[in-house]
Amino acid sequence: MLNPTSTTPPAESWAEVRAHNQVMRYRRAGSGRSTLLLRPEANAGALWPELTVSLRTSFRVIEPVVPRLVSDAAAWLTDFLDGLGLEQVALVAADELILPALELALLDPERVARLVFVPVDRDGTGRLDLVLASSARGLAAPLLVSPRDTRSGDAVRRVTDFLGGEWVATPG
Repeated sequence: MLNPTSTTPPAESWAEVRAHNQVMRYRRAGSGRSTLLLRPEANAGALWPELTVSLRTSFRVIEPVVPRLVSDAAAWLTDFLDGLGLEQVALVAADELILPALELALLDPERVARLVFVPVDRDGTGRLDLVLASSARGLAAPLLVSPRDTRSGDAVRRVTDFLGGEWVATPG
């Protein structure tokens, strides 16, 4: 349940999980519905700092360290979720981790309850060009796209409200 009165985020801790002969490190904080926060380590500013705080006070936030040179990030994410034993997670993805998150949702839709994409506007136009393609099984999870140039207060409220909505598993 959302806790709008709390202003102090829960302490984060580091953990590791082993899956398919890989050791995967991740940060975790908060409690509640599992939300996977995917942002490139090289671009910590790809998400609003206020969003991270808000998510940690409302959800169980899991932030894996995705290897920079991984050849198939979507397969790596699947292995990570296998290691944690998670189903029906929300994915909040920024920058170059948007496409692996989308691929995971398309290839394994029962795993993903909600999607939030935060593209970084590299050309300064404020325009969002994102084309979603559907697989044979289709994208079953609700999707929110919130450009990085959105005011942080508005974005945090929209994302938190979106993730806090009813999560209903859709037939696969």
